Amino acid sequence: FDPVRVAVRSVEAAMRSAAVRRPGVLGAALGLVDVARVCQEVMDRVDALEEEMKGSKWLGASGLDADHGRVCGRAFMIASSLSVVDVAVDTRFSYGAAGAPGVVCGRVWLIRRGGIWEPAAAQTLPGVRFLAPEWLAVSDELQGAGGTVRQTNAAHDVLHVARMWRDTAVRDFAGHLAVYAQGKLELSVAENSSSGQTLEAIGWARFLDGRRAEMRAWSVRHEMHSPTLATAAFSSALTLDGLPIASNNTRLTLVLENGEWKVAQVNLD
Repeated sequence: FDPVRVAVRSVEAAMRSAAVRRPGVLGAALGLVDVARVCQEVMDRVDALEEEMKGSKWLGASGLDADHGRVCGRAFMIASSLSVVDVAVDTRFSYGAAGAPGVVCGRVWLIRRGGIWEPAAAQTLPGVRFLAPEWLAVSDELQGAGGTVRQTNAAHDVLHVARMWRDTAVRDFAGHLAVYAQGKLELSVAENSSSGQTLEAIGWARFLDGRRAEMRAWSVRHEMHSPTLATAAFSSALTLDGLPIASNNTRLTLVLENGEWKVAQVNLD
């Protein structure tokens, strides 16, 4: 097995308390129990969040991406006889297209003996470290996008509405609903036509309302298709109570309704 897989399996074994105390198993490496404890704490938070989502009758609850192994690894350094692996917990719900949502719980050192990788030591890491550290490195490009709405500049207006859609999605559910083009949205739902993930996006906003959530956006772009039709797209990362839970590439279709730009359709991937 490669060192990343060995590190992950060793932590998973250490999370099973009976296996930890058996002499001679790989899970007995110094510090491995501490890393396993942190992993379990993160997984407990994820499980509690899932129960909250289901209890709130969140519209997207059936789409939770929880049916996979949560413990994962990322090579920090690999050499012929010594490797270092960061072990993390995958914390994503539904989406992870713009960088893997996860929390790094610790680091495992492995040595190679007789062609077999074995964990020699492990330690937890201070603070909260995201599995996708690039999220913290990029600025929130939507924060200043659009500026003050100016009726003479449609592009600025479109980006302003995209920012309002994003901001209200994590702090103001009533305001979030007001951003949508009611006529277009109701028609697409009534006809059961392709409306992207609009209802799922509304479900997210409903669940996040009143909670400590934050959404960062980057790679912001827009296109004016006509005087009354435009699209705005961006990549984003969502955290809830400091826990990264989703990332996606968002595309908003906007229409001019009663002189104001409104969101008619949401596509998430």
